[in-house]
Amino acid sequence: MRGPRAETAWIRVAALVFAAILGTSTGSWSATLEDAETAYLDGDFSGSLRILDDLIANRTMTTGELHEAWVLKGRCLTSLDRKSDAIVAFCEAIALKPEWRPDPVMIPADETKTFAEAQEACPPSEVETVAPTTTVGSGVDRRAGAKPWYKKPKIIGPILGVAAGGLLLVALSGDDDGGGGDRPLPDFPTPP
Repeated sequence: MRGPRAETAWIRVAALVFAAILGTSTGSWSATLEDAETAYLDGDFSGSLRILDDLIANRTMTTGELHEAWVLKGRCLTSLDRKSDAIVAFCEAIALKPEWRPDPVMIPADETKTFAEAQEACPPSEVETVAPTTTVGSGVDRRAGAKPWYKKPKIIGPILGVAAGGLLLVALSGDDDGGGGDRPLPDFPTPP
């Protein structure tokens, strides 16, 4: 036998489930450059390469993002001991931004060395001569400056959904006795 109290509880549960589903559906997932960076930092170089290959093939990135993708691809390939492929990737990055140099503080020595080899191996028509002392941060290895959790749609969507569900529950909840909610608190129990 269902009473008004059971129906109210059912409505609360349904509202919370609906809000959670709504929250997770708003954060539809598609791989981004930051996902590739995260995979690289986690040591998943093959996973990062899969994401980067898809991103580069889609051609929906800006020149700066494409440059970062090629640099990160070169770094992943270097970490996987695929030096010749890494040099090709670094050559693509150099073609996009010839003035860019890896920051030796942020980029590991083996990756910096492979980049230097790429500078010499790249076709001369694609490489612009720049003073060797120029160092610019990669914008890829952001250990301290990664995108915060609250700016990632696949995380913030479910959080907003649960928050909306909570607000909906508060709005739908009423007093169990049908009163206005202005009844006084009960007295303290008598001490033993």
